Amino acid sequence: MKGRIIAVVVLLGIAGSAMGNLLTNPGFEDGDFTGWTLFSESQNWRVTDWPGDQYSEDYGVVNDVLPSGGDEWRGIYQIIPVTAGVSYDYMAYQRAANVELDVSESFLELQWLNFEGGMIEQWQSTHVVADQDWTLMGSQNLVAPVGAVSASVRFIVHAMGTPEDTDWHVMDDAYFAESIPEPTTAALMLGGLLLFGARLIRRKG
Repeated sequence: MKGRIIAVVVLLGIAGSAMGNLLTNPGFEDGDFTGWTLFSESQNWRVTDWPGDQYSEDYGVVNDVLPSGGDEWRGIYQIIPVTAGVSYDYMAYQRAANVELDVSESFLELQWLNFEGGMIEQWQSTHVVADQDWTLMGSQNLVAPVGAVSASVRFIVHAMGTPEDTDWHVMDDAYFAESIPEPTTAALMLGGLLLFGARLIRRKG
């Protein structure tokens, strides 16, 4: 009987943990880019604890769009295994400062990838094109298409022109996870697990 009770507890734990953040170092609290890959080391990315460059805790990530140097397209990303047909949420807090019109923009991006790493589909959040205080950006219930085995979870900065000074695009507290079911669906799932557990316990001996 004890073993059956443990099995029920494990099943409930799996149901809850399946909805956790799948990103490594999502808030950059390691103080570096652990878990993230940069398009290029020369694109003026930095993890910083400068006041205002973090939404919560100690660190955030900044891209400096400098008057010279750097590529037009800058990005950081993680490759995360996904399951086709499953819905995912991708959100993060973004801030932008000193942004000049038509000079730079930033956005969240998802690329659904097949087994060979080729892109099947792409999604982008609303583009940040002007100064903006910390705002939760992104979307929920993004369905992994047929053939998708992984997702490239990205923060992109597009440098379209030459700023007079420096544009800053900042991100913190990124979140990529399986979508949380609607309350009714979640209740049904939990009820099913509890019923299964009750049946296991009744079958003792």
